[in-house]
Amino acid sequence: MAAAAEPEQATYTHEPATTGWTPEPPPEPVTKPKAKRKAKHGSSPLQAIEYANQSARQSPDGASYTNAIMNYGYTSGALYQIHTAPLRLTDIQLEPGEEIIGKPAAGDTVRWVLGVNKSVQDGLPQQHVLIKPVASGLATTLVINTNRRTYLLELTSHKETYMAAVSWQYPQRVQRASLDRLRAQALRQPAPPSVDLDNLNFAYRVEARQGNPHWTPTRVFDDGRRVFIRFPAGFQQGEAPALFVTARNGQSQMVNYRVRNGHYIVDRLFSTAELRVGSDAANVVRISRQG
Repeated sequence: MAAAAEPEQATYTHEPATTGWTPEPPPEPVTKPKAKRKAKHGSSPLQAIEYANQSARQSPDGASYTNAIMNYGYTSGALYQIHTAPLRLTDIQLEPGEEIIGKPAAGDTVRWVLGVNKSVQDGLPQQHVLIKPVASGLATTLVINTNRRTYLLELTSHKETYMAAVSWQYPQRVQRASLDRLRAQALRQPAPPSVDLDNLNFAYRVEARQGNPHWTPTRVFDDGRRVFIRFPAGFQQGEAPALFVTARNGQSQMVNYRVRNGHYIVDRLFSTAELRVGSDAANVVRISRQG
């Protein structure tokens, strides 16, 4: 299985709460979250369904192959395209340690043969779903429920062309493991220097992409060298957001930051950044420097 692309190394530390170090500027106007945008869906329910399905489809591409294994990036709700052929097995490889709940369910169980098998990967049991059509020119859907996620597959059969094996990369799990590792390493980091009170800038806009996550920052400011992101009390109950800065080329990258007294401290300035929890748009908050 191909390894997921590693984000830029980030540093995360957590220090005991202190008092009296954060300045309190005048109240700022509340930034209202943007209204939820509706997807382009045509004029009828059927057109809306087709548009949603088409947008969710993930197809194989040469850059995502490792030998004969197609490596999809997992996203909840995506429709993964699986191409098969008669007399050929296609091996659906789940994440090591992941367990199938119930039986994989197919729309057509007469002309498609399904089986479940096991192997061991890095000391962990790995479950496989084996797929074989009885003829070419067939199409159906397959749903695999596990103790970690649900896979939605669209199966198509061809005369000869088939996918030998399919696996997934899990960016959220990689990011979470990386952050956990960095938190443990960062406990040895020294405390940050004091805030430069003579050079404070509070001209930042905070805007949730959808809704209003409970961890939405209450204030953002910088001292000319570092950015301080203030969160509401209890923001770390559950999964804390990761910080991604938008580069000039439009690409997002994880950056170094520390946690102190309910603040993220970023040792650099930025124009635009996003706080994210997972891949759901409802858990994204954008921070923009004004002027």
